[in-house]
Amino acid sequence: MDKLRALFVLFHLVGITLLSLPTPGKAQDLDAPEAAALLDDLRALGARLGVERSAAEVKVIALDVSTRARDARAALLAPFAPYARLTGARQGWSMFWAINHRPARLVIELEGQDGAWTPLYVARSDTYAWRRRELDQERLRGVVNQYSHLRDRRSYRAFAAFIAQKALAEHPEATRARVLMEERPSQRPEALRAGKTPPSKRRWEELYSRETP
Repeated sequence: MDKLRALFVLFHLVGITLLSLPTPGKAQDLDAPEAAALLDDLRALGARLGVERSAAEVKVIALDVSTRARDARAALLAPFAPYARLTGARQGWSMFWAINHRPARLVIELEGQDGAWTPLYVARSDTYAWRRRELDQERLRGVVNQYSHLRDRRSYRAFAAFIAQKALAEHPEATRARVLMEERPSQRPEALRAGKTPPSKRRWEELYSRETP
């Protein structure tokens, strides 16, 4: 009995571990902005090893390796699929396989009577923390995360309109509200040590007045 229990535990651990591994990217994933830095790093690594390849060649190689890895992963997971389905251990979303080097954070600003704009909320800021409890809540962060990748602008506009009217309602002295995603590129260690800070970019800027429906 102990041996059977040990085999079951081993089966479970191996299955859960394999299920948790990130799924290699597809062809369309390699066209995403976050994949560009990964491909550049692979190309630079190859150059250091004496293997020179163009950006297009690196992309073709990466796609081939990714496809083979996906096929191998599917074959490895096949024996565990029924168990995962019965126990609910399947993962409904893929772990990230590439780092987004140009993340964007949510920013909400208000315009005063003098026309000056002041930050009201900046994601992960201790200074501009209006409604931080709600906006930093795990489920809402999951929604906003797709906006940090500049995806689903229609949903973003609906969210921005809702939160802007909330901000204006709670701040009667404000004339307008502005909601945007501030893109702040990640820096390499050598740039950080040198004190270099790249300029941020303001994306998906939406402006709202009290008359905005």
